[in-house]
Amino acid sequence: MAFYRGVAATASLIGLCSLAHFGVQNNLDYFSVLSYLSRHGEALWANQSVNGILIACSHGDPMSWNPTVYPPYRASIY
Repeated sequence: MAFYRGVAATASLIGLCSLAHFGVQNNLDYFSVLSYLSRHGEALWANQSVNGILIACSHGDPMSWNPTVYPPYRASIY
């Protein structure tokens, strides 16, 4: 039980520091970033998740990475 209290205390402290540094709106906007990434994924060889492997297999060369372009949304992968 002490482990969970320690994790909760650490997560709370990090969350409060994030709110103080970046503000509430930036923290809330991050949910839209996570939503976008979960729909599009990233075709990068180092992305070893199931989503990343499926995208890498269906979107050309996973060894070349462009930090400003994400793969298109595909319902079969999502």
